[in-house]
Amino acid sequence: MLLPSLLVLAAAGLIAGGEAGVAVPQTGALRVRATTAVAPCVEAAARAYEKSGGRAVVETGALGDATTAEVLVGASAEVTRALEGGAAAADSDEEVARVPWVLVVTTGNPYGVHRLADAARAGIEVWVAGGPAAHAARRAAEQAAPQQVREASDGLVPNGAAAALAPLCLAGAGERLPVDVPDLVVEAAVSAHAGRPDAARAFVAFLASPAGRRAFAATP
Repeated sequence: MLLPSLLVLAAAGLIAGGEAGVAVPQTGALRVRATTAVAPCVEAAARAYEKSGGRAVVETGALGDATTAEVLVGASAEVTRALEGGAAAADSDEEVARVPWVLVVTTGNPYGVHRLADAARAGIEVWVAGGPAAHAARRAAEQAAPQQVREASDGLVPNGAAAALAPLCLAGAGERLPVDVPDLVVEAAVSAHAGRPDAARAFVAFLASPAGRRAFAATP
């Protein structure tokens, strides 16, 4: 299901991308498709792109059916599938971020959960967010607390969850604890359907730049 973001970023002119040194051509709003696990971070980066003279509309959804998108952003495995399936242009992919997973617990940590195994002791459910990108996280949670793991069908943790394993992009309210799960490697690629491939490559280059990476990490 496609969930359009209301984030529309406007600018004009052909401007060098600040300290990132990325040329940002005026070509109208780019349509950027981001998967659930990374969409909030992509929106944060898009806001910074506006300051470099860019313009983008970010929407959330799967990458394989993004026929109207010009840039695709998701976990490395998701972008690889898009490349193999022909949804992304060959050799256009770039690593843009490594997002840590965190264990989110209710403020005050009433169950005393400090690691995944504590969930089994406390008898509480651990919701795993992130959708298809969460394979490694699900495996880690199932090894530590096999009876407590629940997977969010839409990739988002339900409100009121006592404990959740989520990439930092999706970590909601509560206390965030470090967890021994490999970082989520995020990549971006030019869509095979991009009508403006040069503008799409400029956005991918911005995401991979130091300024883009800092903005990508600037989540609530």
